Amino acid sequence: MPASLLRALYAESRGNIALAVDVAGLDVDPTRPARIVQGDYSAKPFATPQAAFDALPKRMQHALIVNIGAGTFPGFVVSGFDFLNVSPQITGTRATFTPATGPSSGTATVGPPPGGLSGQLVLTGAGWTPDDLAGKFLNVIAGASAGYVVPIKSNTSDTINLAYPIWIMSDSQFVIEDVVTVFNTNPGGSWYDIVTFSDNTGINYPTVRNLKATGAPSPYSGGFVAFGCSVDFRTCVADTTPYGFFAVTAMYGLASYCVTINTTYYAFFYSGNRGSYVTGSLARNCGFTGLLVQDGLGSFDAFHGINCTTGMEINDANFDGNFLNLDGGSTGVKVVNARLSMAHTYVANMTVKTFDLDACSLVRRTGWWSGLGNAGWGMDVSGVGNSFVDKSAAPFTAPTLAGTLGEVTVDGVNALLWTDLDALGDYAVDESTGARIVKR
Repeated sequence: MPASLLRALYAESRGNIALAVDVAGLDVDPTRPARIVQGDYSAKPFATPQAAFDALPKRMQHALIVNIGAGTFPGFVVSGFDFLNVSPQITGTRATFTPATGPSSGTATVGPPPGGLSGQLVLTGAGWTPDDLAGKFLNVIAGASAGYVVPIKSNTSDTINLAYPIWIMSDSQFVIEDVVTVFNTNPGGSWYDIVTFSDNTGINYPTVRNLKATGAPSPYSGGFVAFGCSVDFRTCVADTTPYGFFAVTAMYGLASYCVTINTTYYAFFYSGNRGSYVTGSLARNCGFTGLLVQDGLGSFDAFHGINCTTGMEINDANFDGNFLNLDGGSTGVKVVNARLSMAHTYVANMTVKTFDLDACSLVRRTGWWSGLGNAGWGMDVSGVGNSFVDKSAAPFTAPTLAGTLGEVTVDGVNALLWTDLDALGDYAVDESTGARIVKR
């Protein structure tokens, strides 16, 4: 057969493909084709994910499944693929987690009265060590919400706090699990991050499940990266101390139901995205910022920043946020030259300030804003053109306003006191009357 015909034949997939990766596998197996364009080769596993992806044609127009077993593997790069009409499934392995104290499974006691949709699962008398389950996953295996796998935000001795609410009833049977497919080295060469998806094209994008990137191997390295393409990271975990700069980076990408823990610098970094979402994601113990957005347009739902120096920082971006929970740290939300519209926001236990505004617009759309244990429920304002717009009639703990050239806008609601205005130029505007109040 002519060489040109062979190249054309193996340049694209010819049928559905299923591959496996296992610590006992072989990257070079004479019984398996060097170039796989179709077929199920799960019974002939590779030893590394990189070898599995290198065996594939770059033009993928059929279903692709890559299952990765338990164990520790080197990092890998998926780059230059054209995913036409398929969404590749790359799936690692979870296993039952053994808590320091208390059970790893059970049947839920009904959650907060009257039960039902709840961000908590209660197991009376469980005896768990507080926060020992944080960063793990609750897998509901039977009963109400069977099939859901939800990140665990925190726990007390008998209550699991979830990253987003699901239906918890007295018949909800659960198992606590951890990801046991681990990657702890970068691929080498010019690739610094452990798991990288770069410059892939097509109308579909990979769904990645149950992978853990840990121990970032060099300065400025990170855990998961989607660069110039979209990837849906689900139930993935990044633990990137001591060097990890960005645990999860998305440039035109996604990060859903993803967990980062013990990150030296930034947990989630989004840059240049349009319509990107962080859904049901959790950042714990970040040295700098839980969620950093630079130059983007999109939305966040159910993001949790726990014990991060700064919970969220939005720069030169336009974003909406819903069900934001920032608990513990120095500053809750920092907004610079940006517009941030937020609903159902909880900021608690900040040692310095809750909001830091610089030449920006902060909008409270609807739902509660609340917080406990903050050093000051306040807005530290600098720059020009700042505004806080309150469009909700829901209960609101009035913020203080400090700094210079600050503006606060309310919808006819007494959200500010005279003492909240700084004598250097802060003012309030009542949108219902247009009245402007300046403290002299």
